[in-house]
Amino acid sequence: MEDLQIYELSANVLNEITKDLNESIYAPIDGVLALKWSTEPTFNASASSKSGIKDPPEHEICLHYELVRQLYRDIEGFSDFYLQQQTTDWWSTFFNNLDDAPPLFELFTVEQCSHNIFVGALTFVYFHELGHLLQQHGYIRQEIGGNEQTRIFESKVAGDAVLRGKQSSVSHVTELCADSYATVKCLYELMRHFDDNKKELKVALFMLVCSLSCIFHKFSDEVDCTPSDTPVGSHPNPSIRMELNLPHIYELMDLIAEPSGHLMNRRDLVHLCSRASDSSSLYQMAKNGLSKPENDYLFIRGLLNREDDKNYLKHIVETWDEIEGMIRESTIDGSELDYLSFSEVFREYVNS
Repeated sequence: MEDLQIYELSANVLNEITKDLNESIYAPIDGVLALKWSTEPTFNASASSKSGIKDPPEHEICLHYELVRQLYRDIEGFSDFYLQQQTTDWWSTFFNNLDDAPPLFELFTVEQCSHNIFVGALTFVYFHELGHLLQQHGYIRQEIGGNEQTRIFESKVAGDAVLRGKQSSVSHVTELCADSYATVKCLYELMRHFDDNKKELKVALFMLVCSLSCIFHKFSDEVDCTPSDTPVGSHPNPSIRMELNLPHIYELMDLIAEPSGHLMNRRDLVHLCSRASDSSSLYQMAKNGLSKPENDYLFIRGLLNREDDKNYLKHIVETWDEIEGMIRESTIDGSELDYLSFSEVFREYVNS
């Protein structure tokens, strides 16, 4: 696909979503949501509000053309890598503890896979920005974190200081909140498109998880990820974001199992999503010149098996507990599934 075709595809997909959101959420409360595009040659996206906390919302989501171009090319590279590696002995050995992958290339060509993963990734980025806006994260960051920046950027802006302490903790938690919101909305879209074909739905879910992993790696500047005792910077690392998003997928798919008849139990979902996420991580390492994994940090282990992240996760839970009430009170058009949540088992684990 040529660059101009990527831009046209992105605009067509997001213009339609923006139109639907304005009709369903913003118009009834005299608000407006605008989609803007930036020609600045950086991989970035942002969300901003021009209205007060109690005024009709005047919201803007801005995506850079360079973001969609790089994102598509990265996903294109992943699709080629996956096609080449999926039948190799080392790949089979690496995934020998997981169920077989769904048959991507029986249903789609490599180009179609790239297209579908890209549309899923693009939709997630857009809903992630929308989550920031509807849950009023800019206001939360100012009130609790003391952050004077009113526009929320997804990649570090040149010249900005590295966030630490309370500012970083609040930023990380609101990023995870936006992830949670976007994950739910993407799953709704997935069910709407593939409800009548359970085989394609399984493949589509696999591709969606691949797209999330690609996004999280891209927004981390594709740097090596290591454990941290406390939040640093504006965003959690890709491993943390995946580990916290996947249980959200399992729970929602469990909830809709009976009405949708998707036939995937919890074990099926864990194996499917772990394989998808780890496939993307293997691609990221190969792209960075690593022929073999140096450690298992980038791979899915389950939150209760991430002892090296326990102190960090404790900060996340404590910060969420501090800001949850304000987020719920400030949210526009929220539902219970949109919010971040932590089980009692997980809370006991991080406090043990």
